[in-house]
Formats: sequence, C-alpha cells, structure tokens
Amino acid sequence: FGGTSSSFSLPFTASWEPDLWGRVRLAVDNAVANAQVSAATLENARLSAQALLATDYFLIAGSDMQQAVLANTIENYQKNLTLTMNRFNGGVASKSDVTLAQTQLYGAQSQSTDLKISRAQDEHAIAVLTGQPPSMVEIPVLVINAPPSVPAAVPSVLLQRRPDIAANERQVAAANANVGLAQAAYYPTLTLSASAGFLSPTLQSLFTWASRTWSAGPSLSQTLFDFGRRGAQLELTQAEYDSTVAAYRQTVLSAFQEVED
Repeated sequence: FGGTSSSFSLPFTASWEPDLWGRVRLAVDNAVANAQVSAATLENARLSAQALLATDYFLIAGSDMQQAVLANTIENYQKNLTLTMNRFNGGVASKSDVTLAQTQLYGAQSQSTDLKISRAQDEHAIAVLTGQPPSMVEIPVLVINAPPSVPAAVPSVLLQRRPDIAANERQVAAANANVGLAQAAYYPTLTLSASAGFLSPTLQSLFTWASRTWSAGPSLSQTLFDFGRRGAQLELTQAEYDSTVAAYRQTVLSAFQEVED
C-alpha cells in the first residue's frame, strides 16, 4: 500500500533429466553415426582422387610405351617412303605406291601427335590432383615392364572396406536412431531440479545463516494433444529410414557389379 521493498538473493540452481526412454543415448548415437558418415565421405573422396591419380599414371606409361613403338614405326615408314620414291624416280614403282607409303607415314605421325596430346592432358590431370599448376609438373618417360597383377577372385568381405558402403551403412544407423527419437517423443519427460542460496531483505544480512534458502523436487511433463504432429514425425523418420536402407542396398549391389565388371 505504497512504499518500496527490496530483496537480495544469491541463488544456485541445478537440474537433471534422467534418460528414461533413451532420448540422450539415441541423440548421441545419431550424432556419432553422422560423424562417421562424414569421415567415410572424406575417405571416399581421398580414395577416388588416389584412383584417378593411379589411372592417369598408367595412362601416361601406356602412352610412352606406345610412343616408343610408333617412333620405330615412323622410322621404318620413312625409310620405306624414301625407298619407294627412289624406285618411282627410277621408273620401277608407280605413283600409287608413293601415295600409299606417304599415307602410312602420315598416319603414324598423326597417331604420335595424338598420343603426345593425350599424355600432356594426363600430365595436367596429375598436376591438378596433386595441387600444382599444370605448367609446373613434368613427368619423365615411364616404362612399366610388368604391371601389377590383379587377382582373379577376391572375397566379397573386402567390399566392407569401401568407404562409400561404410557411409551408407552409417546413414542407416543414424536414420534408425532418428526413428527411436520420434518414438520417445510419446513418453513423458521427468526433470529433477534443486536450488539453494541466500535470500534477505537487506544486503547486510544476506550471508547469514537465517537467510539461507533451498528447494528441491521433480517435475513431470507429458504432451496430451499435438494434433498428429508426433505421429507425422514418426512416419517421416520411418520413411527416411526405409530410403537409407534402399540406398544402402543399391550401393552394395553397385559394388558387386563393379567387381564383376
């Protein structure tokens, strides 16, 4: 009824929600699975870059070995053209023989030019894959006497080492955890809380024994009506889980196809 009152307080509060229905555990499982998906995706990108690097390397080696064969062929065609021209000048060979010899020589020279262009492009690709300007990379002539052997058959369990398969499998695990979280939304939430501190109308008596205060107790909350929101969310997570399972199966089938190919 008029006037002013003051109060001073220094509270300390704490609360804890027991993981009765696995909400926290499922959320952690989902986060861990998503982190593993990211790690597998990174490894898949690294493996793809390494595969491209190896492919370009062997393409360059193949171009160099073909170039060596073509160099010998061009030399022989050049000698044949000279011999044919001498025979034509001597009246022994016809003009068509000269044209044929020229065609063989020009065809081999054209193939040599194409190989040089292809080799340069593969060299530029290796430069980009290794993070260098194409003009700064120059690979010497490569000769492979015995290419690495490829086993005729490998156990299918090796496919589990493929990072793309691992990423899809972890996506299934993350989607499965999301289904559990959607189901846990139907259950009540229990919270345990406590507070302690000091409360006094004057600052001088705030830290006295008589000014101490505390409270503790549980609280339980439950959503009774949400007009179908939780049910729709559960159906969504289940559909997403089915989608990740289908993608996982497709990835595995594609892996088997690539091995067979």
